[in-house]
Amino acid sequence: MNVVANNRGGGSWLDSNAVNVPPGFTTKGNSGTFTVTNITVNSADFNFPAGFDTSGAQTWQVLINGNPTGPSGSGLPPSTIHLSGLISNTQYSIRIQINEASCPYTVPVAPGVQFYTLPAAPTAGSFGTATASSLVVNWTDGSTNPDASTNYHLQYSANGGSTWTDFATNPAKSGSAESTTITGLTPETTYNVRVKTISASGNSANDSIYFQIPGTGTTLDTNPTLTPIQVTLFTSSAALSMTADNGGRSPLSYHWDVTANPAGATFSFTANDSGSANNTVIVFNPTGSYTVKVTVNDHNGVGPGTNNESKTFSPGQTPTTITINPPSVLLGQGGTRVFTSSVADQFGNVISGEPVTWSIGSCATLSGANPDTQITVTGLNVGVCQLTATDGSASGQATINVSATAPAIQNITINPNPVTGTTGVVTVTATSFNPGTGPDPLTFHWAFVSGPVEPDFAPNDSNATSSTATFHAAGTYTISCTATDQKNGQSTPANFSFQVTPKLQSINVCPVGFMGCPNDITIQTFANQQFVANGIDQFQSPLTLSGVQWTVNGGGSIGSQSGIFSSPTLGQRISVKATDPSGLFGTATVNLVSYDVSGAFAYPVPFKATQNTTGGVCFSGLGTDATIRIYTPSGRRVFDKEVRPAIIGGCEYLWPVQNSSGENVASGVYFYVIESTQGKKDGKLIIIQ
Repeated sequence: MNVVANNRGGGSWLDSNAVNVPPGFTTKGNSGTFTVTNITVNSADFNFPAGFDTSGAQTWQVLINGNPTGPSGSGLPPSTIHLSGLISNTQYSIRIQINEASCPYTVPVAPGVQFYTLPAAPTAGSFGTATASSLVVNWTDGSTNPDASTNYHLQYSANGGSTWTDFATNPAKSGSAESTTITGLTPETTYNVRVKTISASGNSANDSIYFQIPGTGTTLDTNPTLTPIQVTLFTSSAALSMTADNGGRSPLSYHWDVTANPAGATFSFTANDSGSANNTVIVFNPTGSYTVKVTVNDHNGVGPGTNNESKTFSPGQTPTTITINPPSVLLGQGGTRVFTSSVADQFGNVISGEPVTWSIGSCATLSGANPDTQITVTGLNVGVCQLTATDGSASGQATINVSATAPAIQNITINPNPVTGTTGVVTVTATSFNPGTGPDPLTFHWAFVSGPVEPDFAPNDSNATSSTATFHAAGTYTISCTATDQKNGQSTPANFSFQVTPKLQSINVCPVGFMGCPNDITIQTFANQQFVANGIDQFQSPLTLSGVQWTVNGGGSIGSQSGIFSSPTLGQRISVKATDPSGLFGTATVNLVSYDVSGAFAYPVPFKATQNTTGGVCFSGLGTDATIRIYTPSGRRVFDKEVRPAIIGGCEYLWPVQNSSGENVASGVYFYVIESTQGKKDGKLIIIQ
């Protein structure tokens, strides 16, 4: 036997498996479909199929959701079993358990029939708080609907129920008293609202009937949107106009009043408290300051629907003359000036704070609020034009004279700064003004203003913003750069001061007492010589030194701080060195001489040719430079020789015992004379050949 569970006898939900038949159980030839019909919020009828044979049944029990809480009996069960006391909007599973007399087993029909009871419809509703776009609706839930499975669906109508619109949100049950807010509504509109309970089965055909909320709900007005009040002044009246918009949903009315006025004033409006009173005329007496207020009301009688606008004006003052201050201005291109206006009425009284409309010719431009009581003028094109201020029929003018603008020099630099060599790169930053095509090209002229010696500039008088300055002396310099606009010829000079500092390039070591500063000197032996060190800067100019250390190489000694050199006996190419703390040094060469011949002598005396091994007579003590002359006793000179000994001491010169012609002299007595720049010495020789 197969069992089919149906919802309200409708389409098939679930086909059951065959009934379990225990061993020895005799089944009948049963067939057909179990059904549930007449479903309500709390009851239903459970029906046996027509072909179901229950003739062998002894007892029976209806199982509700698997529990033996349904009807039961003995003998044959009825073909229709009424189920009552059910909970609305709830799913149920119904089975029947049958005990046959011929079998000790109880055979349940499984799994049974499944269905949902109907949801209870809402009751007792009302409308709550309204806004311009929403309504709060309230209702009472059917008391038997369970909370967990119950939701609601709402619809609203703006045409008395002719058509309905679904509200997108389906609220869930929260208790017996329910409430929700319907949003997205149109202002100033009357609505009907209905609500139904959604079936937990998910089949909308099983939802409850709609419950219509009693009465209607009306959304509120929106405050009208107002434009500012416009005032047109006359001698003793003023035309007032403004507009309001509430979306065209309800007629509007305009109420005018005066909230501030001169003492003792009287006034009236030609139109008031009507839909056409947005344009009216106020008639007043006397002149002075008045504040008018218009209140705009939406007359559908729902919600606030009110807005207001105020305007203060001085009636009776008609702008007649306008004075611009200053009346004339000379501006450069790009230069600015603020102008103010003063408006006077027909009586010559100033209308305080009265704005004017500004306009300008082609020589300048305007910036700032317009109309206003002031305006900023910027020079544009070279020429003369008029600044005009107007207020109604009144007007005033000022004259603007725009002249060509000279370039602006923002900065001049030199690199390096200070200059420590012979050159530095000067750079200028300058701008020009041209309103049409951008900055004009500039030419730069560099010039000497003050300093030790005029420097050279390359390049110069070109559009290059940098130039190399070549200096010829250290010191403080001031130079100028003149920027010239190549189009309008305007020029701007600017000065720049900086320092060229001397830098040590070389050291000259100079002996004191000598002409100039010879680098190679000759002095006497056993003498002291003062040396000084002179610095030379990058311009070959003297530079005072300090902290110089003195050293000597090749003989003698020198004071490390004093520079006083003490010579030895004799020597040549002695190097005196002066070293600056920076490590730079200079040197001088010293040669030693001696012209003292007082200790000169000759040997051997007598000279015996047969015994002598030196090959001649030796002369010693000749000094650095001496002349030897040899004479006979009669005074005849046989030999004459200037001698510069290669060595000092010993045999400084060997006379080969020959005359000046290279012939051997005869044996005999001879006299010699040794002469130098500082003296002479004579003696006797005996020659034995």
